[in-house]
Amino acid sequence: MKKNNILTYITIGASVLMVACKPSLEEFKPTVGEGNDFKKYISVGNSLTAGYADGGLYNEGMQNAYPVLIAEQMKEVGGGEFVTPYFGTAQSNGSGYLKLDAITASGPVTSKVTTGLAITAMASSTINPAVILTEYTNFDISANGLNNFGVPGIKLAHAFPFAAGAQTVGANNYSQLNGYYLRLLGAKGTTPYLDFVLDKGNKNKKGEAEPYTFFSSWLGNNDVLGYASNGADAAIDQLTLATDFGTMYTESLKRLSKEGKIRGVVATIPYVTSVPYFTTVTAKAIIDGATKAAGASFKGVFTADKTTPLSEKDLILLTFPTKTIGMTSTTNPYPYGLHPNNPIEDKYVLTEEEQLEVKTAVDSYNTAIKAAAATYNVALWDANASMVTVSTTGLKVNGVDVNGRFISGGVFSLDGVHLTPRGNAIVANYFIDAINQKYGSKISKINVSKYRGVKLP
Repeated sequence: MKKNNILTYITIGASVLMVACKPSLEEFKPTVGEGNDFKKYISVGNSLTAGYADGGLYNEGMQNAYPVLIAEQMKEVGGGEFVTPYFGTAQSNGSGYLKLDAITASGPVTSKVTTGLAITAMASSTINPAVILTEYTNFDISANGLNNFGVPGIKLAHAFPFAAGAQTVGANNYSQLNGYYLRLLGAKGTTPYLDFVLDKGNKNKKGEAEPYTFFSSWLGNNDVLGYASNGADAAIDQLTLATDFGTMYTESLKRLSKEGKIRGVVATIPYVTSVPYFTTVTAKAIIDGATKAAGASFKGVFTADKTTPLSEKDLILLTFPTKTIGMTSTTNPYPYGLHPNNPIEDKYVLTEEEQLEVKTAVDSYNTAIKAAAATYNVALWDANASMVTVSTTGLKVNGVDVNGRFISGGVFSLDGVHLTPRGNAIVANYFIDAINQKYGSKISKINVSKYRGVKLP
């Protein structure tokens, strides 16, 4: 980024002598800043940190993860190698992911990429038979080292060796519930995530002691997202209690910052309901369509978690199969969604009351994050404020218009939650701004226009 000096004109006396300085550009000079050390940067977090996109974890998404982009910019100020746990070339599609096949009058058509996968097994978890554990080819940390510790799906409660208040989750056995963590751990061991990060993050690829010098952490999103993205169905997922979240987050930052001795940056949690997963399919569209189809017999759209018909203020999830409205079957002769005896399932709807519950949780979590950041004196990016702006009013960045619309907005990938390469570049710049402001460094920002949004067919 360059800063232009204004061409200066000096008027001298009645002669109106105009003296023009030669145009010059004051070069932005990347500077490490006093007391900073970016030699070994590690990133901690969930799917956003890992580079998960389009409903899957695959190499292209991981290559454009925001920590990878930050690390590349840090090289100008003494940053070192940043190791990401990529899949092998023949397995570059990892878990598989969604691709856009067409955009039709009735909406986008997607399909799942199922070739070049890294899946080695799928079986019931040994600690919870209801969970299907997908296993992937392991990433050899002993040979490669590791800097990006992002694990899709992880909550704060999964990161610790202790139970989180009333919400006991068995964090010691997390590798038997999450194949993404298992491929890093390399065995179905009992090492809690945070212990694993602090062990491997403080070693080089030879296994010798080499402490990290800077960290980023974006933990906490899944403590609310899992609940909201399943329609607030507590049988599928639960909100982390606010008191537990505060205790766990403070402990995580205490350990990651080594009680304030190591510099780093953290981020708040955005209001998850502002992303396309919750805003693309509207309740109004469902109601209008059902009204037209049912005609005089229309009495409302019914859902399993409300005694009253669907309201335009309720949110319909992106996963909802809209074409099923009004259908009947041999098992249920009532028209789907148009009769209380055959309602839309809870997992597809986030009611107005549930939205308030989710917002209240996010506000509580963010209060805890900000307090912990102040206690351990680390940089803070208020992702909630920034991403709400991106999702609602939009931004112009490097001459590119971006916003929160599904597909056309450029920020969110085909799953409606995770980021495109362009979205990751925007997020990386927000983190860089927070680092520069807090620590007096001058890390160059990324040209967002060089990164794509959703890949069109």
